Amino acid sequence: MTLPKTETIPDDPESLPPARRRRARRLLAPFDPDERSTYIDDLAYRTSPTFDFFLFSLVSGIILSIALVLDAPAFLLLGALFAPFMGPVMGIALGTVVGSVKFFIRSVGGLVVGFLLVFGSGAVVGYLSSYLDVGGLYQAYLGAQLNWANFLLLVVTSLIATAALANTRHRPGLMSAARVASVGMAYQFFVPLAAAGFGLGAGEPHLFPDGLVVLAVHLTWTILFCSMALAVLGCRPLTLFGY
Repeated sequence: MTLPKTETIPDDPESLPPARRRRARRLLAPFDPDERSTYIDDLAYRTSPTFDFFLFSLVSGIILSIALVLDAPAFLLLGALFAPFMGPVMGIALGTVVGSVKFFIRSVGGLVVGFLLVFGSGAVVGYLSSYLDVGGLYQAYLGAQLNWANFLLLVVTSLIATAALANTRHRPGLMSAARVASVGMAYQFFVPLAAAGFGLGAGEPHLFPDGLVVLAVHLTWTILFCSMALAVLGCRPLTLFGY
């Protein structure tokens, strides 16, 4: 079987035909192979899980779990604000788009660890709450349900975070916008995850595994939208076999 040959990209974009030259200028990713490789490496660095990601996942998980016990929406928002930058989620999308299996696995591994910290926090708080007289847990049950408002918020914040992150090469200040949008993403991931852990620890029905199902749906669609956004913005593999 003969594989299709990779198209050679000229070092000078001005030597391209007019149509391809206009298309290259619309892309955020550099057109030169070496510059594009540096650009992808920079995105990979920004989206890689770090110690701060794990630390603030734990802190956020504890706050969110306590908020579920108190049935306090304000504390849920506080927990989302303490959540780390959802870089590994966009890292999974980046690894998918550019064809980097190693980076994809690293992002998945980091995200799973962060999720386990949130889930574990919910389980511990849920177990301890079984000895207390808690209320109706309205916020917990609400977080373990799918609804269009949350899904719309997730789509918008995911696209904003991805576009801002991809454009930080030209405008570094947009990293702040990406972090703000990441708060909305974290809320849609961590709240159902904490609710699922809480349900498991407290033995509350319809929280576990319902919250995990909500998380799976949110995460799948987020990775899909982030991948499409990165592809549109020019983050594509240079060859058939990726980077």
